[in-house]
Amino acid sequence: FAREFMKVATDWDLIREPEPIVVGRHLFFPDFETRLRANPQKSWLIELVGFWSPEYLRKKIETLQTAKLANFILCVDRKNICGRLDQWEATGAHVIEFTKRVDPVKVLSYMQTRSF
Repeated sequence: FAREFMKVATDWDLIREPEPIVVGRHLFFPDFETRLRANPQKSWLIELVGFWSPEYLRKKIETLQTAKLANFILCVDRKNICGRLDQWEATGAHVIEFTKRVDPVKVLSYMQTRSF
């Protein structure tokens, strides 16, 4: 994902394993952070979720809501779906489905068309 994303997102920096986010008494470790070079304040945190259960994803989204992270994208593998994704989107989570690999063009397009 990182290599492909950097090829299409030439105006963005991609940081692997960015600084952890403090959520209550816990730390949350996103997989990536993207920052727009022209405006580093515009950034997105990205988490790639391969296998998941509804309970795992529910806890993940609760953590994100507790942290009040509006700039967070969950990329969820459609192949391993154990529940309905629309129920998670209804919580305000930014969810992008993928099959086998995350499409960097889809992620970039999502980031460019959403504001937070």
